[in-house]
Amino acid sequence: NYETLGGLIVNVTEEIPEKDETVEIEGYSFKILEVSSTKIELVELKKIPQN
Repeated sequence: NYETLGGLIVNVTEEIPEKDETVEIEGYSFKILEVSSTKIELVELKKIPQN
C-alpha cells in the first residue's frame, strides 16, 4: 500500500523512476521532476485527455 503519489508511482513501477521519466497510471501522466536516492520529491500530474 501507499500513502503518497510517490508511493503510488513506486508501487506501480517497482522502482524509483529517474528524473524526467514519465509514468502513466489510470488515465494520468506523472512526470518525475525531482528524486532523491530514497524517494520521489516532486511530480507534475496531468490528466490524459480521452478521445
